[in-house]
Amino acid sequence: MLNLPLFDKVMKLIELEPERWEQSTWAYKAECGTAFCFAGHVVNLTMPEDAYFPFSEFDRETARVVIDGAMNSISTVAMRELGISAGEAVALFNGGNTMTDIRRIRDFLVEKYETI
Repeated sequence: MLNLPLFDKVMKLIELEPERWEQSTWAYKAECGTAFCFAGHVVNLTMPEDAYFPFSEFDRETARVVIDGAMNSISTVAMRELGISAGEAVALFNGGNTMTDIRRIRDFLVEKYETI
């Protein structure tokens, strides 16, 4: 079941704070804060308080998130939270997507799924 409220919340956040959106990387630690792709924003909004993105002092990018002490891929967590399939996640989380692409994918998913 598609979590449409979460999907729309991420879209709105990206539209309000485009400087925090970097579709070409899962999570990127910049000097002015952290930027995320669509999936990274999903995880950032839904992860428990004690979860974190494992950035190192040498690497400002990560494709992982630590939840309850376990390493998880951002894409897997975001796919589960959104209620979409692996194939749909590949399309949605593509690093070359624009907001126009993401809106088109949203419309496709809304037609396909029941939403919560």
